[in-house]
Amino acid sequence: MFRRAFLSQFSAATALFTAQPPAPPAPKPWSGPARHAQDDWLDQAPEKHRAVFDTWLADKFGAAAGFAANWIRYNKESSA
Repeated sequence: MFRRAFLSQFSAATALFTAQPPAPPAPKPWSGPARHAQDDWLDQAPEKHRAVFDTWLADKFGAAAGFAANWIRYNKESSA
């Protein structure tokens, strides 16, 4: 009798461990960044390539300005 009880628990555990998890939902296609009314000025800028550099800490403004200067210099040198 003990052997039957042990085997029945074994078959239940096997079924539990061999069950397949449900498939994850398919990802939605990316439609681009969200646009807001405040973003309309980007469409009116005459330049072909635009970038905005931002910082939220006043004491880090120097680092952000340095990064922007490096980015501009690199793009000028690589396009020449």
